[in-house]
Amino acid sequence: MPRSTGCAVLLWCPRDVAWERLAARGSRDADDRIRAWDETRAELLEEPEFAFDVAIRTDRSPVDGSAAAIHVAVARECPGRRPVAVRTFLASTR
Repeated sequence: MPRSTGCAVLLWCPRDVAWERLAARGSRDADDRIRAWDETRAELLEEPEFAFDVAIRTDRSPVDGSAAAIHVAVARECPGRRPVAVRTFLASTR
């Protein structure tokens, strides 16, 4: 995938965490959202060239820590940084 200007950020959590969060907030469309989670993961894994400048596991990073990581990446002008390989990142989140 060709690099573009700006930062590519992936915010991700495992499927079971997504379910828990949807249930906790009483989402009426949880099945649709989990289907979208499944489809997104499959799409990311299909394209070996997908890479992000920042990839954050939201189940392991507090909101302020995630925001700070994104802020730092943007301040350093993400393009040209070593991108995070999606397949490697997603391998830890099923």
